[in-house]
Amino acid sequence: MQSGQTQAARESLHALTHRAPDFPGALQALAQLSFPGPPYREVLRRIHTLLRPDVYLEVGVEHGTSLQLAAHSRLVIGIDPVARPMPRELPASVRLFHMTSDAFFAAHSRAELLADARVELAFIDGMHCFEFALRDFHNVERWCAPGATLVLHDCLPVLSVAALRERRTSFWVGDTWKALEYLLEYRSDLRVSVIPTYPSGLVVVQTPDPGRERDANVLERYCAESILRAYPYPAGQWPSHYPMIENTERGLQALFDTLAEARALERSSQTAR
Repeated sequence: MQSGQTQAARESLHALTHRAPDFPGALQALAQLSFPGPPYREVLRRIHTLLRPDVYLEVGVEHGTSLQLAAHSRLVIGIDPVARPMPRELPASVRLFHMTSDAFFAAHSRAELLADARVELAFIDGMHCFEFALRDFHNVERWCAPGATLVLHDCLPVLSVAALRERRTSFWVGDTWKALEYLLEYRSDLRVSVIPTYPSGLVVVQTPDPGRERDANVLERYCAESILRAYPYPAGQWPSHYPMIENTERGLQALFDTLAEARALERSSQTAR
């Protein structure tokens, strides 16, 4: 589709969703036009292939579509409170825990499940409320290797109606975008990259600090102040403080190079221990 046609289609869909926010297929179609390039599972697949993590952890398994990508991993942990059918063949190394992520991290220690190993790649795709995503991030970070990569889903809503805390549309990402805002504001030690990939973006986080103590007061204050905050940005226009990565071969390759470099440093430090 030519750029002029794409813009015209987006404008028509904007007008339609303004009148009927949950018109069947409208938000999905708008997201497809707003997020060109590889969809998020393809980007995840390439990250798995590149990093070949020894230990992979996923919060929010659903039907196992993304968990299936962990074919290169020796240890795979999947966390989801709902025991759904898994029609796809999962790697033999997968251990599924049917409980909330809060309950999982309260009940299990890293040493218990991983011994001396640490998480090298994690995907956080659980509850679509920002406080859950932030708790998941902090809990997973404690299990990570210093050179690990953490990936968060659903932080780039295509329209504000899809970013509401309470679900009003079938296509819905919730207010997890506030988790990205928190990390950018309060965790300057992290290296954050944002990929506008269909349907709702990926946030790639490097340089986690496994020994960092969570500042409960800061997090509690942020949650209280942000709980009713509405999505403030125009549709499809990302704010200047977002570290955006183009969802193109060139943009992705630049990001993948930094991930590969961090992986090589982590593996060499493990060998030296």
